[in-house]
Amino acid sequence: MSHIDNSWRDKYKKKIVSAEEAVQKIKNGMGIAITNTSDCLTLMNPLTKREDLEDVRLYIAFGPPDSPFADPEKLMNRFKIYSYFLNNVTAPSFEKGFIDFIPAHNSMMYRQFTQGHVQIDAAMVSMTPPDRNGFLSLSYRPEMHKPVIPRLKAERGNDFLVIAAVNENLPFCCGDTLLHVSEIDFMVEDHHPMKPMDWYREGELGEEIAMIARNVAALVEDGATLEFGIGKVPPHICQALMNKNDLGIHTEILSAPVFDLIKAGVVTGKRKILHPYQVVFGFAIPASMEMYEWFDCNPVCTAYPLYYVCDPNIVSKNYKFTAINAAVQIDLTGQDNSEVIFSSQWSGTGGHTDYMRGACLSNGGRAIVALQSTAKSGSISRIVGGPFYAGGVTTGRNDIQYVVTEYGIAKLEGRGLRERAHALIDISHPKFRDELRDQAKERHLW
Repeated sequence: MSHIDNSWRDKYKKKIVSAEEAVQKIKNGMGIAITNTSDCLTLMNPLTKREDLEDVRLYIAFGPPDSPFADPEKLMNRFKIYSYFLNNVTAPSFEKGFIDFIPAHNSMMYRQFTQGHVQIDAAMVSMTPPDRNGFLSLSYRPEMHKPVIPRLKAERGNDFLVIAAVNENLPFCCGDTLLHVSEIDFMVEDHHPMKPMDWYREGELGEEIAMIARNVAALVEDGATLEFGIGKVPPHICQALMNKNDLGIHTEILSAPVFDLIKAGVVTGKRKILHPYQVVFGFAIPASMEMYEWFDCNPVCTAYPLYYVCDPNIVSKNYKFTAINAAVQIDLTGQDNSEVIFSSQWSGTGGHTDYMRGACLSNGGRAIVALQSTAKSGSISRIVGGPFYAGGVTTGRNDIQYVVTEYGIAKLEGRGLRERAHALIDISHPKFRDELRDQAKERHLW
């Protein structure tokens, strides 16, 4: 048996400080990348209370409702907040000018930090305590920080600051989640208990989504490897897949409905070419304590950074890779908008385009956009003949093979523009079809 070096233990103890001491290391003008803000509140709260700071840039993904980012107006003139993916907490703040949004594909996001397009001087992360070899896990959200921290730490040494909130209640996840004690400058112990995160309840979904789910299920073959995008529609297709066999998972987000598929034995991963038998994901929304327990030291459950798990070239290695994503709008040529509502930036590109492109490149893959035919209680068609909301194109028409609504399936790949328009109008809501035909004629698509 090889010798285990335990010298890290003394170094670890010396790095433990209070949250107030740790955030005092942040100086004016610094840029800070923050992972999993809900688990980093022990650092965020004292940091944002510092009245002496000026021109500090914070780079975040989601903003939880109990975080300082829910009321960013109080941070103005001290902090500039940038988000890569807006949600219902941060999107209203973007509209008011308190937060800025950086468009990026998930697979490319880390390059902005490692190649100097975005200057960061520190990272704040939530992690498990170290294992016997001195490695801490980024748990169920390695996101973009796993490739960024080791690289910048190696290149810049003490000029790049890493602060970890260490919580013994976080699950230690397998995959690519590890950082060594030597790569972290300060540790703040915060052992708050994990709690289930909110998820959609069945009563909030409606019969339309059940109909969409059945239509999508008709496109999913046994043995396929699946990705489910964020939102109401994609994950809730899982219930319609309960009669499938030997599915695999390689997805940006692991949600409660996907976990239900795993528990039911529908997901085995045994036909996967890449990471057989393993569930691969970039981050998770643990909606139950059972999910947290399943994550912990489970070799079947593997979390990977977004640059890897969303890379179209990696994704395409999965046989019959099937990407299922949502959209705000689809136009009559087949391009989609998944992030802008009424000309307001409401979310982000995330892995949408990455996965659609990966599915198109996969042997037997299918790139599917699933959406309800209308919005706003049926008053607006999501299939549109005119232009999108300003700034709304997310994925181009070349990378979407199927569009699914409650009215059916439109196959786009291999079809001409006029054929696409016909197919999409056929699955639109009946009350908008005449109007869409008129718009198609104006665009010479009929």
